[in-house]
Amino acid sequence: MENHIIQYAPYILIVLFFCIKNKIFVTPGQFQEELKEIEVKNEERYKNIIKDVENKFLSLAAFHEFEKRIEDHFKTSDLRFAETTKWLQSIDSKINKLIEHK
Repeated sequence: MENHIIQYAPYILIVLFFCIKNKIFVTPGQFQEELKEIEVKNEERYKNIIKDVENKFLSLAAFHEFEKRIEDHFKTSDLRFAETTKWLQSIDSKINKLIEHK
């Protein structure tokens, strides 16, 4: 029996070191520490994602403000177009009256 243990001791040590290195078997304390490290990394990752989103995309309030400004510009353009149309019609009617008088 002792001869078998000595014969397989290198393999047993390799498996034992593999388990320790890759943390296959851990104590509850080590497990809690690993969980805390993972939570900290995830919080940092989430913060970075939120910063990226804030930098790349408009907020809803900014979009609504932009939309309102565009609508106001369209209303102003429509009013100017209507005023210009009336002005051109009055000029056209004056030209027609001048043509009729000749």
